Amino acid sequence: MQSTCWNTSYYANNPEFLPPPNTILNLPNGLVDKNSVQSYAGWGEENIIKDLIANTYAGFSEWVHHNFTDEQVISQPPIPHVSGSMIMVDSDKIYYIATDKRIHGYIRDNGVWKTVSPSFSAEIFYGQNVSNQCLAISDLVASKDGKLLLYKGIDNLIHGFNVNDLWHYSYMDFMNGQMISQGLSCVGGFSIATNNLMFYIAKESNGEQHVHGFNKTSGMWVTVSPTWSAQLYNGQSVATQTEALQSLRFDSTTNRLYYRGIDNYFYYYEMINDWNYKYNTVSKVKMQQQNISIAGDFVCGGGKVYYSAYDNSATRLHTLYETSATVWNTVSPSHSANIYKGQPLSIQLEIGFKQFAISPNGLNIGYGSSDGLIHYYKDIGSSNYSYNDLYTPYFFHSPYYGHNSFQYKGNDAFFYVSALDAHYPFVSSIAGDNKVHNYLYEEDYCSNPLIGEIENEFRRGNFIDNNELHYRIYTDSNRTDHKIICSDGIYKLDNRIGRIIAAESDTFKFKTRIYPNPVEGYLNIEIDPFLDKVVYEIYSIDGKMTKCGGVYSGYFKIDLSTEASGLYYIVFRRGGRAILGKKIFELNR
Repeated sequence: MQSTCWNTSYYANNPEFLPPPNTILNLPNGLVDKNSVQSYAGWGEENIIKDLIANTYAGFSEWVHHNFTDEQVISQPPIPHVSGSMIMVDSDKIYYIATDKRIHGYIRDNGVWKTVSPSFSAEIFYGQNVSNQCLAISDLVASKDGKLLLYKGIDNLIHGFNVNDLWHYSYMDFMNGQMISQGLSCVGGFSIATNNLMFYIAKESNGEQHVHGFNKTSGMWVTVSPTWSAQLYNGQSVATQTEALQSLRFDSTTNRLYYRGIDNYFYYYEMINDWNYKYNTVSKVKMQQQNISIAGDFVCGGGKVYYSAYDNSATRLHTLYETSATVWNTVSPSHSANIYKGQPLSIQLEIGFKQFAISPNGLNIGYGSSDGLIHYYKDIGSSNYSYNDLYTPYFFHSPYYGHNSFQYKGNDAFFYVSALDAHYPFVSSIAGDNKVHNYLYEEDYCSNPLIGEIENEFRRGNFIDNNELHYRIYTDSNRTDHKIICSDGIYKLDNRIGRIIAAESDTFKFKTRIYPNPVEGYLNIEIDPFLDKVVYEIYSIDGKMTKCGGVYSGYFKIDLSTEASGLYYIVFRRGGRAILGKKIFELNR
């Protein structure tokens, strides 16, 4: 075993330069006139890494995992972790229900992602005490224009916030009086069709569950019910309509409102206008012919309905779609991959959390599998699909469980809320537990290589303002000055892109060194002085975690005897935040 690494000194409150695959550089506010990390490489060893990376990853284009909460968000102050119901609004807002049952989120302010809390904003700016706001339980949604947030409260009524701007939110009880007067309570399944029209599944006074909603007309919200409208306008008796169970979805391309019935089949309402709805059954016969039923969530769009189904005791992905105005057909990406790509069902992992997301172009279907990791199906044309696991290619592999709130932001960004991976029980103290993660596509390991920072040099930088970073590079024989200009929150370093992350507020200074032991197969690590509550993570060069654990002394060793030859890097974290640039080493057996 031989070692190729940095020996790095780190000072509190300095930014740190992290090499790719972390490729977006968000500059935290207030980091002015701070010294950058000092980094050194072994004598001449940068050439080894240059050759290895160039030969292995030239032109490598892939989905790359990021911890969005830790890597891209400036927490001022830190806010509670995510419980669920994360939603993305426009390009600059993310909201979620936190573990404290309040609404929190992230907003992109002047190119920088920061924490925000609508719940506490309402108290600070509008005097609406947090203790008087109903706690949230599920179903956080936003209007199309992003100016209205709604959620299901613990009282089974609807509550929300008016979004006045990025920082200002006012709380409201949404139409609770009308719901109570009609004997309605909220089951869930919120779906906002337009800025003036929202639907939900309600429990009526007789205990039945049907689809209700609110229509905003002449500036006032008024109750509307597709269920009762179908009876009133189209003679379709409520008694003949199957009750709604959960998962209400509106398809804007067809003006249809789909729901999962209590018999685990699909039904929908065709919207004639805001007040007139016609009840329809989606090819129940097709599903019965295949002996399948709905297992969990579903997504609709463009006349297609994607859903997880109970399929011969397994939970697999299926699709219903129209071939004409009245004819529905079915296809299963799971079975398609078996038939057309020779990928047997036995190697395809089930939809473990029964949740998934479809990219806007409909080509990728990402889902949380039964192993807790995220896998996907790709549409390869003519309604045929290929299955992609964590090996082929290196897609969506992460030690952080994909737990809920799966969604695409465009076709090249996949977001989700993570949960603790049972295979890594000691990572509960670091990133990955109830935080927002994402995968970004088309990040090239070669065009922005790790070798960009592996040079025999010393760097010192100063932040002039929030839009410029000046830094100086010293080598054995030269000194060069550089300047980085911010463009839409992204800073580029001479065609090499890195990320600047704010450090913890703790005041500390430390050095780390790593020494290989090729005989015993250990990696020896020294931290001087020793810092408690520090964890390490070891990744292969393509970003897959191979080991992680706690640091319990200033000198310790990690057994790498079972690891394959190749390049690896180690990251140290404290309080969930990376506190040191990556150290790279090579296992050569």
